[in-house]
Amino acid sequence: MKKIVSSFVATSIILTGFSGVVHASGNTSPTSQSVESYQAPKLLENQYVDENGDLYTFESKQKKDLYVQMQKNTASASTQVRSITIGGAPAYKVSSKRYNMQFGGYISSSWTKKKEYTMVAGRSYGFSATVEGFGVNFNFTYEDGGVIPADSKRYSKLAKYADFTLTKYRVVHPKVGTYYVTKKSVHDTYIRVKYK
Repeated sequence: MKKIVSSFVATSIILTGFSGVVHASGNTSPTSQSVESYQAPKLLENQYVDENGDLYTFESKQKKDLYVQMQKNTASASTQVRSITIGGAPAYKVSSKRYNMQFGGYISSSWTKKKEYTMVAGRSYGFSATVEGFGVNFNFTYEDGGVIPADSKRYSKLAKYADFTLTKYRVVHPKVGTYYVTKKSVHDTYIRVKYK
């Protein structure tokens, strides 16, 4: 099978006490080729989404407001989040787990019996999966054109898969308090035939 080059590494913030789904994002602009779309969870008053689509969940609304104000006052706030430090606070690695061949939705809209699927080089697709309560969402581009063979006697669809690592860090900020950052690194993406 042909491999797909991923163009994405993103982070998302999860804070102590949050038990909902967290949306990890990056280039989340919809693509016309994406059959399924991901909807971010409704924000609570103690949550904030930055310009990159990263979700921050704080212990209280007051701590969220404090962080938002600090971000406005600090030109390098986005850079600090990307490097897993905020306001110079150190980050401690809590866990790291690699996930291989995770299903991320279908490209084909209906099950059909086909002997092959023709792929267009340079086309973008949206990947969306939830792994252990963490939303993994990004767009990727299929680099190679060509044909993907299929068994014409069986119903099939084209499906999206990816290999990625989720790494969780604990950050203790002197003003905001303790919270967790989960960073997603996409290693590879694939398009494969999936049978009914």
